[in-house]
Amino acid sequence: YSVVNAGTQSATDLSFTDDWPTETFTITSGSPEGTFPLVEPGTQETANITVVCNSAIEFTPDRAELNYKFADGERSTMSSHFGPTKVLTSDEHHSITATYTLEWL
Repeated sequence: YSVVNAGTQSATDLSFTDDWPTETFTITSGSPEGTFPLVEPGTQETANITVVCNSAIEFTPDRAELNYKFADGERSTMSSHFGPTKVLTSDEHHSITATYTLEWL
């Protein structure tokens, strides 16, 4: 997750939350929830998460929610959305991306 403050005021007390269904994904590192105490104008903060899909599926992710404060009050927004994503098994990925160099020699 990357939070960019494109405004002219400091953002404080930022918190984000995202939903990765546990029946479909296993979180191996990081967290789908986090906080940043301060993001100054023109700067960015980043938090990483690694998820492993438990099966081959086509998945449409939800948008993460971000809450924060400016000098004039609290605000909430949603992350951008990257649409349906096909998740492949390891064998499917290999079949699509392998160069089969040895088979041609």
